Amino acid sequence: ISSDQFERFCRGKTRSRQEERELIADVRQVVGRLPEELRSVCECLLEGMSISEAARRAGIKRATFYQNIIEPLREAFREADLEGYF
Repeated sequence: ISSDQFERFCRGKTRSRQEERELIADVRQVVGRLPEELRSVCECLLEGMSISEAARRAGIKRATFYQNIIEPLREAFREADLEGYF
């Protein structure tokens, strides 16, 4: 996760350098454990791609994308106590 990705991920919340390092490590760990399909979508979203763009790129309807991709991503972040970040 780059600093630009981190800024988008945190949505402007101020953090100490230590908190930033810990959060980046936590996010990397979550993303690293994801199945390849979810990991690639997550990386696109961290790069700033919108959910609509990602769904179009995957060639599926947005509602299906939410159910099959976004909800499992959110669950992975919830399980890592990072619920407010995805």
